[in-house]
Amino acid sequence: MGVWARGGPLSIDDFAVFSPPQLGPQFAARLVAALGAEQSRFVPCTGANLFTAAPAAGWEAACERATEPGSLGLFLAAGAGIEVACATYEF
Repeated sequence: MGVWARGGPLSIDDFAVFSPPQLGPQFAARLVAALGAEQSRFVPCTGANLFTAAPAAGWEAACERATEPGSLGLFLAAGAGIEVACATYEF
């Protein structure tokens, strides 16, 4: 659990959509299980060889599914070596 910029704590239940790292369908399924979130809140972005474009493609897919203004999205990315990033976005 982290602290949101508005001063309150965040939990998995606070996020309307998730954009997981594009490391394959097995990874996404394991991430859903590990986080305890519903599969329906995950937005897969498809496309061959997205590489560094995967976060932008995930954001676009999440925008298409965004629910209400003010809802939150969690975006996760991973790269070669020990490169991991995450960001929250308020729609």
